[in-house]
Order: sequence, then structure tokens, then C-alpha cells
Amino acid sequence: MRAFLLKVWVVIKKPFDAHQATYNIIIATATAFTLIWGVITFNLLQQKEKAEADLNEIHTRIRNSESTTVNLKATFFEDDDGFYIYPVVTIKNNGKDKIVLSLDANALTVNKVFLEGDQAVAETTYHPSFFERISDNENEDSKQFQMIVVPVDGERTLPYALKVKDKGAYFISFSAGAYLDKDKVEIDKHELVWFASQYINVK
Repeated sequence: MRAFLLKVWVVIKKPFDAHQATYNIIIATATAFTLIWGVITFNLLQQKEKAEADLNEIHTRIRNSESTTVNLKATFFEDDDGFYIYPVVTIKNNGKDKIVLSLDANALTVNKVFLEGDQAVAETTYHPSFFERISDNENEDSKQFQMIVVPVDGERTLPYALKVKDKGAYFISFSAGAYLDKDKVEIDKHELVWFASQYINVK
């Protein structure tokens, strides 16, 4: 009986012994596939987490931008040979982070405009500067601000001034982007900026 059972076991075992190498290859392939799949899944999860973190950061910066208010108020004064226009920009930071704004040469624009119905055409354009120091020496240039920091719950007032000769409608606009690249926010490849504008009638 024992000899019979031994023969049966040999018959059953033989195909497995003959194909052991094939089974080893299958097992190794399956193991390698599992490892590769694990690595791919891990990388995808990392990319998803990074994308979500980047998106949350952008949303936070947008909320901070929206929490910052920019107001523009202009007045004018007439003298014998022209008019003085005094635009004042007030920036209030209601966000949770400080903001640093870039003040380039075109931050403030004043256009004398010709209005015809709902159409406006700029006749003359001015770009007054926000000065840090006004020189009293004709051989030395006045110093202009290139950027401005507005702390959390802080407020900054930017006074401008220019002189014009003609009466009429003037369109005044203020536009400033983030001074630091890390603070810049883009939607559809358009950079978000802080903006305010006003029409005044000089007469």
C-alpha cells in the first residue's frame, strides 16, 4: 500500500517539478508588477497631494488678495496757468498675510479723455510717481518707491500729484501686481492685480 501511495505521489508531483521554473518566473513577474504598480500609485498619490496643496495655496492667496481693498480718491485745484490733480490711493490689507506690491512707472495712469456717447478715447496720458524723497537739487533725481509693504490689518496711503493745462474729463487708474514671484496669482494665464479707478471732471 505504501509503495502504491508513493507511486501516486510521484505521478502527481512530476508535472509540478517539470514546470517549477515556469512557476518561479510567473511569481517573480507578479511580484515585480506589484512593486511597479505600488511605485506608480505612490507617485500618483504624491502628485495629487502636491496639486491639492498648490491649489489650496492659490485659493489662500486669492482670498488674501480679495481681502485687500484699494480705494482711489482724486481732487483738483485750479490756479492761473492750469490745474493740479491730486490722486490718493489707499490700500487696506484685511488678509492673513502681509502683501508686497510692485509700484512700477505705470502704477498710476491719468488719461485726459474725449467722451462720445459710451466711447472714450485717451487724448493725453500721464504717469505721476509716488515719491519717497523729492529732491531740492536740479542735478539730483527724486527717489521713487519701487514697492510697498502692507502688513496684516495695516493701511498705506499713496499720494500722487500732477499738473495739467486743460479742463475736461480725466480717467485715473491705479494698478499694482505682487512684487515677489511667490505671491503672484494667475488665472487662465492672466495675473491678478490690485486695481482701482475713477473719473473726475476738471473745470
